[in-house]
Amino acid sequence: MKGESEREDPKLSWTLTNFSSWYSTSARNAPAYWAPYFDDLRAVIDGFEDLQLAQVGETTRSLRLETRVEFSAVPLTWRELSEGQRAWWPVCLLHWAVGPTPP
Repeated sequence: MKGESEREDPKLSWTLTNFSSWYSTSARNAPAYWAPYFDDLRAVIDGFEDLQLAQVGETTRSLRLETRVEFSAVPLTWRELSEGQRAWWPVCLLHWAVGPTPP
């Protein structure tokens, strides 16, 4: 999976490499739909609160995880996640995806 997106993508590829591009479209269209996925991420990423795409260039957006450590917000980029956290990411996505088709 890539942690950055230069465009939106209406369909998730089977390799999940375009997750950031697809998430941008899906989250905007149905933010409440993502609650079960976020619950799964909370189980593997301590303090996880939200998932955002932050503008980092003219056309590039970076996937950022909003976490909380005690009382402080700590944003993490995809690259800042541990190998284990990155490995769990697609597992959570596949677990969540067995539900209804995302918008």
